[in-house]
Parts: sequence; C-alpha cells; structure tokens
Amino acid sequence: MPPLDVGIEDGISYKVLRVVP
Repeated sequence: MPPLDVGIEDGISYKVLRVVP
C-alpha cells in the first residue's frame, strides 16, 4: 500500500506506512 499522508508540520509533509496486521 502507498504511504498515508498524515499532515504538515513546519512546512514539511510527513507520511507513515500503513501497517497490515
């Protein structure tokens, strides 16, 4: 699965990988 957009902090967007149990 593609990374999930989490949000923007200090002008930098950060993503997290979706973890499938």
